[in-house]
Amino acid sequence: MKQCQSCGMAMARDPEGGGTRADGTRTQEYCSFCYRDGEFLQPRISAHQMQKRSRQQMRDQGTWAPLAWLFARQIPHLKRWDRTA
Repeated sequence: MKQCQSCGMAMARDPEGGGTRADGTRTQEYCSFCYRDGEFLQPRISAHQMQKRSRQQMRDQGTWAPLAWLFARQIPHLKRWDRTA
């Protein structure tokens, strides 16, 4: 995966190289900020809340607001939020 399937962050930006499964192995599906020990760190967050959180984090890192909005638009379409799977 090129991006976290929960928050949309580029996996190349994850300092830990991905989240961890319950057995401790790395997953390239979710980043370490979203997934650890086989569980989501924020299990009750909605896709909309994740969009707001991601936009704010991008803004805090200096991303231009319209660009942060554009990137966050993809979040509801990522694997974690896909209710058809």
